[in-house]
Amino acid sequence: MIFDLTMVRILDNTQDKKVIDAIKDLIKKPDMKQLSFAVGYFYLNGWSLIKDDFPENPNNNFMNILIGRELDISTFKEIKKGYRLRLKTNLLDDLSEIEEDIIDKIQELYYLIKNEIINLKIYIESKLHSKLYLFIDRPEEF
Repeated sequence: MIFDLTMVRILDNTQDKKVIDAIKDLIKKPDMKQLSFAVGYFYLNGWSLIKDDFPENPNNNFMNILIGRELDISTFKEIKKGYRLRLKTNLLDDLSEIEEDIIDKIQELYYLIKNEIINLKIYIESKLHSKLYLFIDRPEEF
């Protein structure tokens, strides 16, 4: 298989190469089919940076995230609740336990997890420090 390396961009967080800007731009692409990230940590404030850039009707399994075990307890609890919601039918009961100031962003994350649009896995074997942001616009070529 041949990959078009002219489309490869290496990003860091220097002045003109902000990773978050590239992520937001790529998520919004109309032909984006799938995202796969491997990151050392995942917090709700990071989610709030990209949630508004998601497509209106993303495909199932649109986003897959492998995260390290470095996450705060509130994020862990929210991820756990999101997965429970895949099995439950009453979203409002679970949302009643959440503080008012984060209900909107959590509700969006719950919906995406419950409907199998986002998948999260936690790597617990050791510290995960790697970062990978893979954007796939032609998954049929893999």
